[in-house]
Amino acid sequence: MFNFIKQVGDYTKGTFQAARYIRQGLAVTFDYMPRRPITVQYPYEKLIPS
Repeated sequence: MFNFIKQVGDYTKGTFQAARYIRQGLAVTFDYMPRRPITVQYPYEKLIPS
């Protein structure tokens, strides 16, 4: 009986940990979304060296 309770607790802990990692990844993704792209179309646009 106690082994079952430990397994459920471990499963719950793993689920919350996975949700936290997904939330952190989405936070980074949504942070980068409003930024403008830095892509340079080489033959048509020349990058000016600093």
